[in-house]
Amino acid sequence: MGEYTAKPNLPGLGLRRLLFLKLTPMGKVPTSLIGHARSATFVAFSPNRSVFASAGSDGKIRLWNVVTGELLLTFPKHPKWIYSIAFSPDGRTIASGSWMEVYISDITTGKHTAIRTGHTRVVNCVAFSPDGRTLASGSNDSTILLWKVPGKVLRDSR
Repeated sequence: MGEYTAKPNLPGLGLRRLLFLKLTPMGKVPTSLIGHARSATFVAFSPNRSVFASAGSDGKIRLWNVVTGELLLTFPKHPKWIYSIAFSPDGRTIASGSWMEVYISDITTGKHTAIRTGHTRVVNCVAFSPDGRTLASGSNDSTILLWKVPGKVLRDSR
């Protein structure tokens, strides 16, 4: 397990550090992971715990190797901040909540396989069902939408 936080700009690089604290019995010094140009807003571990994803106000999702800290992949930029991310139970897909959209992306390519619209405000949270067939999204518009993966809205809480 680890703890993650954004730190001040690195001199001359205009980048922020994502701090990865690998908790060990000896409490070793944390490793800085260079990545997001602005605030890191959310992190999530893959189901097999070998990879974690970070999202930020720079509109990008990055995949990292948990053991080495290596940056594995940067997804295409979202038009706005990313407020939440979640891995599917099989670990092959990641969902992200942005301004008024929910993005579903393949983790091997980073490409968006679907973009779901229906919220009228920021999407604050996303979560997959245990079987991975349904995605729930919650928004500042006071709604929760259930999406078939891939597919259309199953249920709207309005």
